[in-house]
Amino acid sequence: MDPFLVHVAVLRRVVGTNVEQLLVGPFDPDGVLGPTAMSTSRIVEGAEMTMEIVLHSASRTITLTGTATAPWSGLCSRCAVEVSGEMTAPLDELFVEKVGEDDDVYRIVDDAINVGPAGREALIVGLPLLPLCRPNCLGLCPSCGSDRNETTCSCEAPKNDRWAALDGLSSLGDTD
Repeated sequence: MDPFLVHVAVLRRVVGTNVEQLLVGPFDPDGVLGPTAMSTSRIVEGAEMTMEIVLHSASRTITLTGTATAPWSGLCSRCAVEVSGEMTAPLDELFVEKVGEDDDVYRIVDDAINVGPAGREALIVGLPLLPLCRPNCLGLCPSCGSDRNETTCSCEAPKNDRWAALDGLSSLGDTD
């Protein structure tokens, strides 16, 4: 049984009712949400997703607020070391009986809602695009490839001939 499938028949009978739920289950039970590249941030394979939610019934709709949490990993965008952490994404979703083609909402089907897709979507969208191992990461040397966080190399920045004409400008301002 899907741990993120919530039966809402009782909730729907009394408009204005709130129900709090804590749901835990596999983030990617079908194994289809993996990253397209190894350098991409991703939810850890086989990870559990935790959803702390509040369901609120309204006329023919249910609103879901709360958070989804799961562990993530990726590569530092500057030095390429493995980084990881736990990510929490906010949730604010609407479930309705009938969905139009242009509606950006989820469906209530047979007095049940599947909140898992909302949590998965929020977590995937919230993944860091350019994760860092630390805020002041110095990255890799473009010449020798050494990790500037661990060693200091003696490489000089490569000269770009397109800017050579500007090198002499710094001495123009000197009037002794």
